[in-house]
This record gives sequence, structure tokens and C-alpha cells, in this order.
Amino acid sequence: MRIALDASCIARPQPTGVAAYARNLILHLAALDTENGYYVGYRLSRLKYGKRFLGLSQPNFKIRLFHDLPGLRLPKGLDLFHGLDARISFWKGPQKLATFHDIGLILHPEFGTAHHREKILGRYERVSREADWILADSHHTSRDIQRYFQVPERKIRVIHLGVEERFFPRDPGACFETLRPYGLSDPYVLFLGGLSYRKNVSRMLEAFFSVCKRTSERLQFVIGGEEGHGAGEILARINRSSLRDRVRWIGYVPPEVLPCLYSRALALAFVTLYEGFGLPVLEAMACGVPVVASTSGSLPEVVGDAALLVDPHDTRQIEEALLRVVEDPACRKDLREKGFERAKQFTWQRTAQETLAYYADICGKPPRLNHASFASGCGRP
Repeated sequence: MRIALDASCIARPQPTGVAAYARNLILHLAALDTENGYYVGYRLSRLKYGKRFLGLSQPNFKIRLFHDLPGLRLPKGLDLFHGLDARISFWKGPQKLATFHDIGLILHPEFGTAHHREKILGRYERVSREADWILADSHHTSRDIQRYFQVPERKIRVIHLGVEERFFPRDPGACFETLRPYGLSDPYVLFLGGLSYRKNVSRMLEAFFSVCKRTSERLQFVIGGEEGHGAGEILARINRSSLRDRVRWIGYVPPEVLPCLYSRALALAFVTLYEGFGLPVLEAMACGVPVVASTSGSLPEVVGDAALLVDPHDTRQIEEALLRVVEDPACRKDLREKGFERAKQFTWQRTAQETLAYYADICGKPPRLNHASFASGCGRP
């Protein structure tokens, strides 16, 4: 098979979950498959972030820059074009596969501006109509695509994401220098995902402030991530609170800092209004951190019974779950143990193996695997 991958989503100034998906999929495909030919492409508009391009030494993986214009020639004999972030090419010839991570903004207009929603909606409508095949991160996302865009189920394959091997419990002492610039104090409850309405930060904060009044622990609520839609209202809410000194917004967190940030947390609060997958819950579990998550979106599918699940619209439920984790050591121990086991079920090796099998199904050819890569491991990308 000859496969083109649009990896443009990797080339961003501050890569997040979608970039992690593309990066890990490509690296693990490269470790797994030495037979098929791959063109890892980046749109020319991403050239300014060229330092983010993946360095691949495998001879069957080639880097390409491209214009996505009608009529542009592709390499001869290309079998498949895979857009890793809900994009497909105008190019004629190969079959087209697109990965959808979620359609939250489409289903919930309040999650963003009308202009942004219309832009995304136009792109997603075209992709869902013109792609030959669709790959979804979760069964929840698959059902959303089927319902909203009237895509037949037979056109969609669900392949879960994985957890990078660098996520494991770190010794707090070893993390001191890494976390010192952030000025954190223990114990802290962590949320990763930024300041936005979609992430339900206001309700989590309200629940946290109530917990602070009910426990003797001097807790801190640490928010990692950039400003999003509704950030101004959230910041105003924090500034009005008499407990504002208990909240620490640290902005974007570089990938190399995340394992330490998770490992020192008392718990991860991830009670968001909608997720297409939810990588932070698995990363936290792999680091031995108890998780309080939402009954909404894909999160129940991802966490199983390894987290406390609460209604994201019910502040009292969030409060009670957080208080239980803060004050009940047995609960924390149980969630840690279940979380470790749950996280083990999600690996990037498995994601890559299932994706390669899907490529073979699409192209009508059986996959040829580099079985040695499973024995030696893919290493830590």
C-alpha cells in the first residue's frame, strides 16, 4: 500500500490532543510497518512551524509539503489519503479517509463563536460527505457523526487513542525543579483543558470553593491550558471569590511537564460538558492520580469504572465527588488501582495496529506487520 498522511495538525505553536494523536500514530506506524510506503505531508501554511515536523529515519516514510489544490499531482499509485484532523484532499484518485475527533462545537453552538462554528461546520459537512471512510476516536463520536451528518455506520471505524509510555508515577522530589516555575502548593486538584465554557470550569470552581469550606485541607485548584471561549467570564468569577488565592492558572503546559504535574496532584477534575475522547483522564490514571470525570460525552466509555462519574450540570454532585476524593484515602487508593489497570488497556501500539488493519481493509490488502517491533517495544516517542 502507498498511503499519504496529512500531519499538518502536528505543526502548531502549542500542540495539544489532536497533535498528540497524529504524532503518536505516525511514530508507532513507523515502528510497526516496514513494508508499505508512506508520505507524511504538511500543508505549506505550516512551514513556519517546521521545527515541529516529525523526524523519521525509516526509508519507507517520506516527508512532503503540499498545496491542497484541485488537479495537483500525487505520487503514482497512491492507494489512500488519510486526513488526521477531519480534512481530506481535493485530489482525485486515492480513497479518502478522515479522522474525526469530536463534533462538540457543531452540536453545542454555545461552545464557541458563530463565525468559528460556521467555518467548522462547512468543513465537516464536506468531509463527512466526500470522505470514502471515517475514523472516530470513540463510539460516542461515531454516533454523533451518524446522527448529525447522516453518515451510515458501515462507513465509520472506531479506534481508541492511547497513553504515551512517559506517563507513569514520578517521585515528588524528582519533580521539584520541573514544577518550581509554576509556584504550586500541595495538595492541589488539577484540571487540564484551558479556560472555556465547554470545559465547565465555572461549575468545577464553584464545587471546589464549597469543598474548601468543608475540609481542613488547604487545597489549591490548578488550571492548565489556554484561554478559550468564555475565559473572561471564568476569570471574573475567580477574581470575585474570597478564595481566589486558592486558584492557580498556569496557562499552556508543555508536554515534558505533564507527567510531573499529574504525579503531584491529589486528583484530576475533568468534569467537562463534552469530550470526543479525553486523553487527560487516561494520562492521569497512568500517573496514579484519582479521577473525577463527567457522565457526558465519551468519558464514561473511556474511564469505565475507574473514575468517579458525575453529572457535569450538577455542581453539588461535583462537590461531593471532590470532597470524597480529598478526605477518603481508601477511595483514592481504589481509584488509583483501578486507574492503573484501565490505562493499560489504551496503548498507541494498539491504535497503530488497528489503524494499519483498517488501511488494509480499505485497500483490500492484508497488513504486513513488523512483529519484531512488538518484542522490542516502540520506545518512548
